[in-house]
Amino acid sequence: MLAVSVLMAASLAVAQEAREAAVLLPAYDTVALCLDRQDTDVRACIGEYTEDCMRQVEDGATLGGMVGCTRAEYEAWDAALYRTYLALLDRQPEAPAGALQAAQRAWTAKREADCTFRVAILQGSRQSPLERVNCLLHETAERTLTLREWAQDAPLFR
Repeated sequence: MLAVSVLMAASLAVAQEAREAAVLLPAYDTVALCLDRQDTDVRACIGEYTEDCMRQVEDGATLGGMVGCTRAEYEAWDAALYRTYLALLDRQPEAPAGALQAAQRAWTAKREADCTFRVAILQGSRQSPLERVNCLLHETAERTLTLREWAQDAPLFR
């Protein structure tokens, strides 16, 4: 256990040094390391990679660069959501597992409807692709954090 704590502290220190030295870690690593930090509100993790990416990549200030940076972070949060969902699902007996699956399907439909609406407001603007991926990023990250909270509160059945 001590070795894991020491390794985690070293990883976090390396991540912080990389951030300060303007070294862009992959989105998956940035999200995972941020979620493991004990010293911060995990909601502060949302958008962290995107901001660093837009500052550090050559085309980060262009619309295409912004979309690319945001999409990379969205995909990292989507992977974190999937892992969190499966871990929570695996701990549930049949009835709560079915309810969780139904809740996740309903949330996915709501996310799609919400993001479609937010893009529709722009009425085909050049900003539409950025708005869509930004919406997906934020909705997915928030859902990941919600499921993490549920996992902390849920009794362990299996």
